[in-house]
Amino acid sequence: MPRQTLKKRPDGRYVCKYKGFSFYGRTQSEALAAREEYKKQEKYGRKPREKYTFAEYAAEWLPTYKSEVTINVYDAYVSRLNQIASILPKTEMRLITPSDIKRLYNAFSDRGDATRKKVSYTTKAVFRAALGDGIVAKNPCDSITPAKGKVGTHRNLEDWEIRLIEDTYQETPMGLFTMVMLYAGLRRGEALALNIDRDVDFAAGIIHVRHSLRFEHSDCLIVQPKTKAGIRDVPLFPPLREALTGRHGNVLAFQDVPKISKGILNARWKQYLRFLSLVAQKKVSIRQHDCRHTFATMLYDADVDAKTAVKWMGHASESMIMQIYAHLTEKKEESSIKRVETALAKRTSSQNGSQHIEQAT
Repeated sequence: MPRQTLKKRPDGRYVCKYKGFSFYGRTQSEALAAREEYKKQEKYGRKPREKYTFAEYAAEWLPTYKSEVTINVYDAYVSRLNQIASILPKTEMRLITPSDIKRLYNAFSDRGDATRKKVSYTTKAVFRAALGDGIVAKNPCDSITPAKGKVGTHRNLEDWEIRLIEDTYQETPMGLFTMVMLYAGLRRGEALALNIDRDVDFAAGIIHVRHSLRFEHSDCLIVQPKTKAGIRDVPLFPPLREALTGRHGNVLAFQDVPKISKGILNARWKQYLRFLSLVAQKKVSIRQHDCRHTFATMLYDADVDAKTAVKWMGHASESMIMQIYAHLTEKKEESSIKRVETALAKRTSSQNGSQHIEQAT
């Protein structure tokens, strides 16, 4: 019997069908093997795919469609799919309704904008694939939009927190790392990979951002920044120039630890916050990305145009910086309204006082 020739999809994978279901592979052999495996399991009592729950289909969807992503991204998908599956009905996937999807989105309404979008994208992608495989008759996500919630969860550091970081950065290894994120706007991984001798040009007053450190389970890798725009040059502003002058090697290094892991970094960050709290005599709660967010606010306050801010921040597009700028503009307008109302209240009070004096006279 001649070997079956399979159709090659635009994404490079091969596909074959059986009883209305699609089976994929990077090669024709892989696709055919997947189909034969299904036939075997069907013969020996495997649950028909049309009766799959969301969790059961997602377990096949993930390695099929996300096999080439990094370990960290893959693990993030596993966690997200488990969350989604825990909220959706444990019924057959084809019986899930748009109302079920709406309840799912509502469950994430108090989460940040990025989380809500990821949940929506992932859910739609799984149902889209299930529709193509013939497991569902229609995608229940099509007419449903994610619930509105908080736009972003990061905040600007207050003036006293910035002064605290500046006054104490020489007393702990985490201090210089924090200064780099605060006054150059580097992401955590970019700051961890920054080598002062290699990447900082004191004569030109420039920081060359060319590398990023990525954690993968207990290991760490030096890679390029997450996007092409992440490869950039950032001005070396005076506070950071002063902090880096005379320093050598990596911005963050622990003498008692040969290699940084995500667990070690998180533990040392908590120690750093306890140190800052002790110095400030009150609780200090700062997330690493808050420093980068504060740098963006500094650019806004200095009237740096959006295009330049996007370049220095290493964003792939203007959408993120425009979102930050729009939010800050709204806050500034609210502050202006309050100042005018206060000024008018004082003026009215002063006029009333003058009238009382004239009447008394």
